[in-house]
Amino acid sequence: MSFFQDHILRIVQQYEGNPPLAVFLKQYFRQYPRLGSRDRKALSEAAYIYYRCRRFLGATVAVEDVIAQGISLCGSRNAFLQKMIPAQPASPAILLEQRSDFDDYLSPRLAADKWLRSLWQQPELFIRLRRDASTGKKRLQDANISFNEEALPGHAGGDCLKLPNGSAIDGILPPDTYVVQDWASQASIHLLLQKLSVMPATIWDVCSGAGGKSLLLKDIIGKCTQLATDIRASILHNLQQRFRLYGLGRVETLVLDSADAQAVAAHIGERQFDLVLCDVPCSGSGTWARTPEQFHFFRPQDLQKFRQLQYPIAANAAQYVAPGGMLAYITCSVFREENEAVVAQLEQTTRLKLVHQQLIDGIDRQADCLFLALFQREMDES
Repeated sequence: MSFFQDHILRIVQQYEGNPPLAVFLKQYFRQYPRLGSRDRKALSEAAYIYYRCRRFLGATVAVEDVIAQGISLCGSRNAFLQKMIPAQPASPAILLEQRSDFDDYLSPRLAADKWLRSLWQQPELFIRLRRDASTGKKRLQDANISFNEEALPGHAGGDCLKLPNGSAIDGILPPDTYVVQDWASQASIHLLLQKLSVMPATIWDVCSGAGGKSLLLKDIIGKCTQLATDIRASILHNLQQRFRLYGLGRVETLVLDSADAQAVAAHIGERQFDLVLCDVPCSGSGTWARTPEQFHFFRPQDLQKFRQLQYPIAANAAQYVAPGGMLAYITCSVFREENEAVVAQLEQTTRLKLVHQQLIDGIDRQADCLFLALFQREMDES
């Protein structure tokens, strides 16, 4: 057995799904300082190929054979990897079992074959140019970094760019002039804004994370009052730093478990918001092409666990939508259980009216998939 095969087996045997694979690999490589950059790059690619393809090939296929067939499926161009593990043709029936496993779970209008095939390829890098897009594009062109402009719903700004994954842009674009944000994430906000008759003056980002959607809303709307809540203090600190970096002024933040109705009532009180943004925790299945380890370790029974978290977050938040205001329910999932099923439950149990829902399919753009549902509260409600 070669040193390369030995390391691959150790990685697969030691990794159990947490932390994220990228973090685990960094920690693993620190234990073996003699591994050069060529070795680390090839081993990383082999590990990602393994987790992209293991489920398709079945538990009885040897690790090396999974990677050998995966090199073909994933279109790897790493010459050193192929020297260490020569490519093999993949089985023609590779999709059959996984199609039957996932077809019943997907949101309508997303073909299982299309989604499953997308998991074999790493999506591209998407950025949003915040200002002076022409200067940003010229900087990229001068640095010989290729890009394509990607259209967004109802937006002709030419500021959403797709670049080859791994493009080194840190030293080319000033940090306050761009945001790394997937096309589907940007599209969700532009679709939302198309449905608004009046721009919101007050916004609550319920599960804000690092605040990518709040940043985009602030860039577009300008003057508005924003509250960002999350269960993690560290991520809210990151959000505040980003608002400062981009010169967007003050954003109110609050550590809050939005699934806890009593905690929400105690902290939000009588406040109401023109827009409540609920980007809830989910399986992340719309982004599994970036994190194939999550696909590998996923079990369908996990969906009920996510739904049991998602519904109370959205139902609690719905109580604070102002008359005439909107609630946006967003997931980065492609599964009906987390999307349409939660929406139907919210329709039955809240005073809000569903006005729009759709799966935002980014596969053909080499982007992520998101789900968006928009609810509105009637103007005449007291």
